[in-house]
Amino acid sequence: MDSVTRRAIALAVLLAVAAAATGGCSSQIAGLAPVGGDDLATARIATIDAVLAQKLTIRDAPVCTDAGDFISCVGTLTDGAVIQATTQGPDGSDLSVVVNGTVIYDGPIQRIIDEAAQDTR
Repeated sequence: MDSVTRRAIALAVLLAVAAAATGGCSSQIAGLAPVGGDDLATARIATIDAVLAQKLTIRDAPVCTDAGDFISCVGTLTDGAVIQATTQGPDGSDLSVVVNGTVIYDGPIQRIIDEAAQDTR
């Protein structure tokens, strides 16, 4: 084999290895897409984070609906207790989470999300 052929083969192998190594990236990036999202997704994530911060176990994850001026989320714990969450404030940036009539979180949505992210480190 001459040097041109060897270089062509080496380049082809290098490209194949690079393609294989980065092939999984698109699926990983697609998997991240649900993490971000609209206000409904953010309220749902914050509600779940608030419940888990209290060491409670969720049976039915909260389902959130847009009620116009606010977002409402409802779910249940494994013991049957009802989870209710409602966004508040002029821009909907605050969240109140109530479990069986007891307020377990009342504050900024971003704060509970940030605290949950800190707990995973």
